[in-house]
Amino acid sequence: LDVTFKEDDCKIYADDGAKNLATIRRKVLNLIKNHSSKDSVAGKIQRACWDAKFRAEILFGE
Repeated sequence: LDVTFKEDDCKIYADDGAKNLATIRRKVLNLIKNHSSKDSVAGKIQRACWDAKFRAEILFGE
């Protein structure tokens, strides 16, 4: 998670915030890895940032 989402640079320490964000990041990373596109994980993340349709495919399925 640190390589993909730069988790060590996150400044959230209050209560369970860091644990909750780690759980969300892990879920998103699994969704990205399971997507059928042949791009790398970093490529899929970048494409999802640019393309709302691709982001919806990742989050809600094809």
